[in-house]
Amino acid sequence: MDYKNTYNNIINKARSRPILEDVYMEKHHIIPRCMGGTEVIPLTAREHYICHKLLWKMYPDNDKLFYAYHMMSFVKDSNQQRNFNISSKEYEILKKKNSEIKKELYKDVTKVPMYGKKHSEETKKKWSIKRKGKQKGKDNPFFGKKHSEESKLKQSMDKGTRVVVDGILYYSYISAAKGLDTTDTTVRRRVLSDKHPNYSKQ
Repeated sequence: MDYKNTYNNIINKARSRPILEDVYMEKHHIIPRCMGGTEVIPLTAREHYICHKLLWKMYPDNDKLFYAYHMMSFVKDSNQQRNFNISSKEYEILKKKNSEIKKELYKDVTKVPMYGKKHSEETKKKWSIKRKGKQKGKDNPFFGKKHSEESKLKQSMDKGTRVVVDGILYYSYISAAKGLDTTDTTVRRRVLSDKHPNYSKQ
């Protein structure tokens, strides 16, 4: 398949058609932002997904393009109306590639893009506002429950686990939670999830 030609055909079709008022659309950077692009174009959700898949096929060594494709395949966002399931073959390809990138990336933590940097206070504030009130009282999924002895033991062992988030090294789940203004449970869950490739443990 000529990935570039197929990609250009989708973009040119979107450019030439009238605005689709009653159709759900998403903004797409024609040239990816990681490659310096600024021009955006409205695409249908299906077109948007296919374009990101094609971009990764065109530039298979660009990890940022892979992550964009990976996120669109797995992460559910309330701001984006996507309702689809990828094929088992595509699922396997994505999981395998993601695992390979993680293993290579974290062989040397200094190669991680944000190594040695810190999240800005503005970013932390945005996260805090977004999460405010979501895990309090009855809104907390653990409300009224207690940790088992096995769970307590596991948490105790996890205290010495080093965690890398966006290239920043934390020396435990708890310290990562404090630095990210979240809970250690959330950090632990993200480390174990393929939906958050920027979280890893050493």
